This record gives sequence, C-alpha cells and structure tokens, in this order.
Amino acid sequence: MKHFTSVIIFVLLASYYTVAQDTKIRFFGHPGFEYLYNNDLKKGSPYFRSGPFVLFVTSQLNDKVAVAGEVHAHYMATTGAEVEIERLYITYDHKDYLSFRFGKMYTPIGYWNLNYNFGLVLQPTISRPSILQPTHDGGFINTRDAGFQVEGSGISSVGFFYKAFVFNGVGKNGGYLGIPYQLGEAPGAVLQLGLEPTDGLKISASGMYQILQKGYPNQYDSVFTEDIKSMMWAGSVSFMNPDKKFECITEVFYDSKQYKSIGTKGLDGGFIYLGYKLSSKIIPYIYSETTKFDYTDIYYPRINVYTGQPYVDLTKFDLGLRYKYSGSLVYKFELEAMKQDRFGFSFGAKTQVAFVF
Repeated sequence: MKHFTSVIIFVLLASYYTVAQDTKIRFFGHPGFEYLYNNDLKKGSPYFRSGPFVLFVTSQLNDKVAVAGEVHAHYMATTGAEVEIERLYITYDHKDYLSFRFGKMYTPIGYWNLNYNFGLVLQPTISRPSILQPTHDGGFINTRDAGFQVEGSGISSVGFFYKAFVFNGVGKNGGYLGIPYQLGEAPGAVLQLGLEPTDGLKISASGMYQILQKGYPNQYDSVFTEDIKSMMWAGSVSFMNPDKKFECITEVFYDSKQYKSIGTKGLDGGFIYLGYKLSSKIIPYIYSETTKFDYTDIYYPRINVYTGQPYVDLTKFDLGLRYKYSGSLVYKFELEAMKQDRFGFSFGAKTQVAFVF
C-alpha cells in the first residue's frame, strides 16, 4: 500500500507540471459480485470482488512523440497487495507505416491483448480470457514485456499492418513481480502481421520465439535443467466497429516447449465473443472459451505459485448483457457454465460495474 500511495503522489505532482502538454490521466475500477455453484461438490460460493485499481496516463509531447503508462494495483492470493507497472513506453511516429516504441508494453498477439487494458470498462466481457490472464492471475503466456517495437499500419488498400517486437522474455518473477529478478541471455521476439480491409475488421497472425536457457529460472522460479525452445502461435479475427451493430472477436493460441529429454509439449486454447447492439446502450452477447493444458509439461508447476490454484483444463460458456450508461460507466451481467478438470462442473451468475474517471 505504501508503494501505491507513492505512485498516486507522483502522478498528482506530475499532472501539475504537465498541464501545458496534452496529458490525460484516467483511473479505472470494476467491483463486482459472483455466485458459482459446483455441482460435483454440491457447494456454492458467493463472492464480492473489489477489483483492482488501474491508473492509465497518456501524454502527447509533440506531433511525433507520445508516452503512456499503466499502473495496476491488485490483490494476489499468496502475497497480498501488489502494484505493477503494466505498461510504460515512449512512441515515435515517423509515418503511418513506420513507428517505433520503446519500454514495457503488451506483446502483439491477437486483438484482445492489444486493445483492452486492465481497466475493464473498455472490455466487452466481465473477465479477460483465461489464456490472456497475467501469470499472477493463472495465465500461461507472456502478455506484456519490456523491449523495442517497430510497427506500421494502413499500408495499401487492404490495410496491411505489422508489429515486430524484441523483448526481455521469461525470467524469475517475470522480471517484474518484486526483486530479485533474473533474465536469460537470449531475448525473445514476436512478429504480428495482419490486414484491415474494412473499418473494424482485423485479421492477424502472430508468432513468438525464445530460447529458454539451461540454468535460468522461469516466471515460477523453477530453474531450467536444459535448453528449451519456446514458440507460440496466435490467430485472430475481429470485427469491432462502433458504428455497426454486430461485434465479434475470435482467437486461437498454441504455445509449445521443445525439450531434448521429453520432446515437444504444449498447451492450446481459444475463445469467441459475439455481441449485437440492440441500441447504443444495450448489448447482449455470448462468450465461450477453452484451454487445454498438458500435464506432462515440466515447465509449469502443478500449483501456480501466485494464485495457489492448480493448472487445469477449462471449458466455459457465458451468456451476457452489457448496459452502457455512458462512456465512463458500464454495467455487465453474465450467466456462466464452466467445466474444470479436478473441480467438475460449475454454474452461476456474475455482475460487474466498470467505470473510469
């Protein structure tokens, strides 16, 4: 909490000295309530969620240079309150088809990870897809990192876009959840290529690659006993045009680890979101996701050291309704059915009030 107070004081002081610049400071929150009943255990679990507190700051320093930062204060089951810098980067826009970004940012995989921050007022559903959750919330893949990115968009009549990102990669505590941290000597890389042939329609493919070196730890503090070739592939099709009634995001992922000792192990998953605007305020939607986890992959611990929960296969279906009071206040309600290995079948309801000020 002391760290979070220091961040707030810093932001308030910074805002005082940046009035002359085009600086925007936004605070996000999304408290909620859920009730899930496990049919196998014959047990229900009502739960009020305060949600995290997210600070997002952007500033246009001149016509070419902009900076942005996102600070995420949240609670972790095993360590208590934590404050993380999710993003902190500077961008130089040379032209539409050539920009440079330096710092910590979201890795360019798919549409969802790049377009929705941890302030969920912008996100169409109550929860992030499980496979895109950060490690401390049970996620699997590297969704944000520090490095250097070259990008461009709006190229030719088909709206070609690209992002090429070189980053630190996997390390102890992810390199960000406290100290000490340790990173390997071989950085990782991501390449995303895509098309936007019409406004709102984006089709992309992403690939991530890194050599995980023997003797170095991963984000769970487990030391690699051999060199591991890590690769991830993602495909995405989305249509999110604010002027159209229909909304869609569908993405698939495959993350593999190649070992000399036990061969190739991997996990795969995907999700689909479909929404329809009945009016400018009311949007019913459906959402479904699945994640299949390889229990023989020695990279992942049986129990996530941050959540205290085991990694399990997951299938989930949500029927939801989003009510947009304004651009700053959104109410969401979902009926959920979920099946998890080791936990069985659960069903229930969730609600959330997401806001920004």
